Amino acid sequence: MNQSEHLTRETIATGILSIANICLLVLAALYGIIRSRNQTESRLRIKLGYLAVGLGMCSQILYCLLVAAWKYGWVPFDPGTNSVNHLEMRLSNIGGLLSSATVLVALFGRGLRRYAGIWVGSTTFCFWGLVGLGVGLKSLFR
Repeated sequence: MNQSEHLTRETIATGILSIANICLLVLAALYGIIRSRNQTESRLRIKLGYLAVGLGMCSQILYCLLVAAWKYGWVPFDPGTNSVNHLEMRLSNIGGLLSSATVLVALFGRGLRRYAGIWVGSTTFCFWGLVGLGVGLKSLFR
């Protein structure tokens, strides 16, 4: 096996945290369905909680797809346009906005969906920040 095919500890930790975030969001979405039958809550807060879960799921899955595309080289490299840096920059902007929206919307949610949205939005915002920082430093030193 080639040395570049091995996963580093950081990649494994990021993968475990991403999977845990996705599981937490699925649990929050299902837990809300069970509890909403037993308890009457504000409809707006319920909808905002589900919106936060949806935004968090989109941000987390987009990050996982970016990591997979980076790791396995799914983006063709074009030296003239530097397509990999361009893709990473655009996706880090979109992912950062999705994560920020997740935290903002989750603040108005309730219960587990609120806390899951805040946690997942915060962690994925840090992930996207690291991607943006890496792209910025890569373009600075080239």
